[in-house]
Amino acid sequence: MKRRKFLSTSLAASSVSLATTGFSFNRISADSPIAEGAKVEKIATGFTFSEGPACAPDGSIYICDFQVSEIHVIPPGGESRLFAKDTGGASGFYFTPDGRMIAAGSKARALLEFYPDGSHSTIVDNYGGKRFNAPNDLWIAPDGGIYFTDPNWGRHESELGGGKVFYLSADRKRLFPVVPDFNHPNGVVGDPIRKRLYVIKREEMQTYWFPILPDGALGDKVFFAGSGRDGLTVDTEGNVYITAEDVYIFDKRGRPAGIVQVPERPSNCCFAGEDMKTLIITAGESVYAVKIK
Repeated sequence: MKRRKFLSTSLAASSVSLATTGFSFNRISADSPIAEGAKVEKIATGFTFSEGPACAPDGSIYICDFQVSEIHVIPPGGESRLFAKDTGGASGFYFTPDGRMIAAGSKARALLEFYPDGSHSTIVDNYGGKRFNAPNDLWIAPDGGIYFTDPNWGRHESELGGGKVFYLSADRKRLFPVVPDFNHPNGVVGDPIRKRLYVIKREEMQTYWFPILPDGALGDKVFFAGSGRDGLTVDTEGNVYITAEDVYIFDKRGRPAGIVQVPERPSNCCFAGEDMKTLIITAGESVYAVKIK
């Protein structure tokens, strides 16, 4: 993708305290996945509220402009362009193993599938005849099963009695809640290597993980980090990147491993690039990128 300019601030070595954990974060520490001297780079701007980044099989980055219900795409080496309008409030994307684009439609109150021409269809919009609240984010397992968050933001009376995290099997025949007691579950991502599902509990501003079981169900929750506002992602080493005031990085044991500061408040992140070692961060009106080791 086109590198427009470098920001003047590098990720220099220093520390910041995160009150909810009591830990001190080194922006660059010896074991940080962010290379020393790495630059945060703005790759696109001009949105009202950028969210939900996802990398397509061809390397293109898809992001939503949530406030105006649009999806934009940044092709490798190119400029961002409009992909779709009237998206049903799509706020999080992920691609299936065979390359289909699935989205959480917050305003449509549904899980959606988008097609190359920008059109979309509804996959599912209810559980047991009761409408979803406002699907927000999703992760697709290697077998094609879909985990998605459905927070109860209070925009309308919840038919489900509150927020939940759901699982939809790859054949789309089994749908059931896997986290029934998070009222505001927000970001979600899986670690297929360690068989963990990470979920941000927005009402606590904390992140938990759950063991992923063979049938798609989850085991008991485990506290992971006292940070979490919106979205998150995970790398192959098990480091978890959580968006809050900045992007906080934790290793697989939940220990602080670094911090990425961007000029605008981050909303979500994902990996992209030929080697999948470029962290893409949606934040405010813009999209940023930074290389990891």
